[in-house]
Amino acid sequence: MHQHLLLNYRTPDDGKPPAIRPLFIALTLITAFIVLLAKLTTSIGEGPHLELKIVRAKSDISTLASAVEQFQLDTGRYPSTAEGFAVLLAAPPDTAGWHGPYVKPIGDDPWGSPYRYRYPGKLHHGSFDIISGGKDGVADTEDDITNLP
Repeated sequence: MHQHLLLNYRTPDDGKPPAIRPLFIALTLITAFIVLLAKLTTSIGEGPHLELKIVRAKSDISTLASAVEQFQLDTGRYPSTAEGFAVLLAAPPDTAGWHGPYVKPIGDDPWGSPYRYRYPGKLHHGSFDIISGGKDGVADTEDDITNLP
């Protein structure tokens, strides 16, 4: 009789016991749900964090722009691209009227890249540009943050 039961037991076509399929489907759905939840959490979390970085970069750029303008009022000229922000901290040689330092040292932008200074400006003709490369760290790309109003 025992032998008769074994002969009549039918397995699915794939040879696996029937209980494996529902367990596999449940695990697959749970894994997909966890991956989706993780992606949504990451997307939602990056928005406010990215916005804070942009606000900080704009604030730093505004501070640097004010310092450059004060340097220009005191000395009658804008810093050259080669001089950059260094002349805001220490008097350049042979520059009359320097009354700095004009700003406390500002580190890199929120993405870890240095702020860039350019005179004459490509964005501000007849003036200067201050640029954060933004998230991609590359100047003159779509995500740049500049001293444009």
